[in-house]
Amino acid sequence: MKYPPLIDEIQANDWVYVGEGNQNLVVRYKGSLSAFARKVMRVVKSNSKAKHIDEQTLLIQKSFVDTIVGPLLGQEYITSMQPVSTSELFLTRLAANVRDDRPSKRLKTEIATSAPVAFIMADLTQIWPESPTLTFELKPKWGFKPSSSDTVTKIKTMYCRYCMHSHLRQIKLNGYCPLDLYSQNPPSLHKALDVLLKKTPIEKTLKVSINGKHISLVNRDPDAEYKSLLNINGQEPLISPILNAILLQDPILLKLKTLQADLDELDVQNILPLYSKLDNVQTDIDSLAKAVDSYKKRKSMNTNTLITDVQRVLEYVLSMTFKDCSILINVVPAKDEAQGDKFVALDNGLIFNYDVKVIDTDLKSLDKIPYWHELDRTIVAYAIETSFSKDRAC
Repeated sequence: MKYPPLIDEIQANDWVYVGEGNQNLVVRYKGSLSAFARKVMRVVKSNSKAKHIDEQTLLIQKSFVDTIVGPLLGQEYITSMQPVSTSELFLTRLAANVRDDRPSKRLKTEIATSAPVAFIMADLTQIWPESPTLTFELKPKWGFKPSSSDTVTKIKTMYCRYCMHSHLRQIKLNGYCPLDLYSQNPPSLHKALDVLLKKTPIEKTLKVSINGKHISLVNRDPDAEYKSLLNINGQEPLISPILNAILLQDPILLKLKTLQADLDELDVQNILPLYSKLDNVQTDIDSLAKAVDSYKKRKSMNTNTLITDVQRVLEYVLSMTFKDCSILINVVPAKDEAQGDKFVALDNGLIFNYDVKVIDTDLKSLDKIPYWHELDRTIVAYAIETSFSKDRAC
């Protein structure tokens, strides 16, 4: 579908702030134009709002999701992005309109007002527009530890990247470990969700919204608010069992963990030397598609085929996308479990439809490999210097 261009200043008043990551900001449509009904828009950010952004560079991100991420994850887990023309006038007003809603820590970057296009996507919180929708935004991070090897520092095979990085940043996790999320083990998963939802909310890891409105896990009780919407009484928790059931049933975390580990077989300690001796590695969509094809053939044949240095480096860059993505899970009470939607049935007899999408799947830059290596070195060195340990290995 071709969307009407967003070029007039007044059109910016029809969009409201939803959230943002390092590279993009998302707004939701609240106007009356039917073409944008139940839609959100993703606009690119920059350290300098006046920085020139090339249209082709932006369109590559759409191609990356369609051509690379979709075939690897499964098309059901990605959401379509359609370009819409934007003007500097429109984006300047939009940036001003949303500024007061943005977290202060995000104000170092601005909407790139010179961007010639933005991307329209379905508002995933309105898949079932007439039903009370519960939304989880989960950033699971790394789901594996590197295999034991003479070339991989031993502590990395004992404790996961997230736990050691949090130690460096002096973030208290109170027993939370992302490997518990990925474990497919009910007690371990329950423990992880108990920390995220009750004991010490880590809102960079898990956010909860009801009907598209963010609910603070620190200052409010989303469980009570959602039960009130559904006219459910009683003290039994609801939100945690819903998310627990979905993560045990749906294969999305297993898919992410498999891709992360398969595409990063060597670890960055061994990737940097390969990267350093290569010249002019192409990261266009065709080159990445060929790398994905080679990876899939290798896995399907289950053979120890010789893997080129270029293939290793490209696979590592792809792995970083899947280590830094987010999962958006939307949930509504089921009216009819035979409608074809995914559903979970709780022990109390309640049934909920759900939808899972993976977002924030932007292509990472090959040039960041030295930075990733240095960050890894810093994390590991600090863990060793401070004798980092836990009650048990991750």
